[in-house]
Amino acid sequence: MHNRFDQPKENTYERPNYMTDREFLNILEKMYCPEGQTEIWSKSLDRTLKEIHAEINSEHKAEFKNRNGKKKKSGAMKIVEEDCIVRMNAFQIGEGGPFNKGEIKKDKAEIDRLKELWSDGKGLEIFDKERSKTHGELWEKALTIMLYKILPEFLVVRASEHDDIKNGIDNYLLDENGNAICGLDEVSTDDESELHQIKSDKVENKNIEGGATIKYGLAFNKENNIVKDTIKNIPVFYIRISGEKLVTLLKAIYTNPSLDKISDVEFEIFDELTASLKRQIERERNNEKIPEIVQEKICNFSDSLARMQEIKDEKYQQKHKE
Repeated sequence: MHNRFDQPKENTYERPNYMTDREFLNILEKMYCPEGQTEIWSKSLDRTLKEIHAEINSEHKAEFKNRNGKKKKSGAMKIVEEDCIVRMNAFQIGEGGPFNKGEIKKDKAEIDRLKELWSDGKGLEIFDKERSKTHGELWEKALTIMLYKILPEFLVVRASEHDDIKNGIDNYLLDENGNAICGLDEVSTDDESELHQIKSDKVENKNIEGGATIKYGLAFNKENNIVKDTIKNIPVFYIRISGEKLVTLLKAIYTNPSLDKISDVEFEIFDELTASLKRQIERERNNEKIPEIVQEKICNFSDSLARMQEIKDEKYQQKHKE
């Protein structure tokens, strides 16, 4: 989705008018929801995400070493922030992560540097405030909520800012066994738009290059403890929603904020998304340029997607029996 923004690169997308990452970003920045509604919907999404964050942090404990680095222990800790973005500081060595404080601090400084650059002199605070109004940011939040409600057996999180900016991942999914099965890159645009084709090409190129790397990656083991480490060769797929459908979804979540109740709108959009993912899987399976290690994970995701559809169908049938 790139609403937390790609680092400007020298290479360009191979299309008629050659659009750079920054030019692509400039288009996304102009995509806003109806005036007067954005703040209301955004606050509603934030309240629900805060509930999800509390559930994730309490349900999944984390294994980590004590200060002398010898004895392991486990306990509840803050794995994701209140907006369900993976918490980078949780990846410190002392908290069971693979990185020292200096490396994490360096990654955060680079994120701030890029955001300051893209703010055109407005500063980080204004930059983040304006970003929160984009279709992309609202879609990423709404998708996280929808998937969390429909797929309790799975775990969906918003990728760290580092992995969003550097590795092009907005969300990623962990299956019922605790394995990361795919990365998601969201965009809000019409099906036949130029951005839709750009997104499709960019994701395909990412898979050809060996899939995505999630530096601040999560998994969980049989004891339901979170394991924190870098994940490599993850297949990436894009998820598109039109501006009109996004508004419909935002209204549904606003009027039906309970995590225990799923609206028919959410079920409908979920079906559209899984249908799109199935088409992308079929396309990627026929692409001989994609490395074997990524193809294997694409096949695994295909199995997980079938399971996701089963869970959704069961929930839908249960709702309409009541």
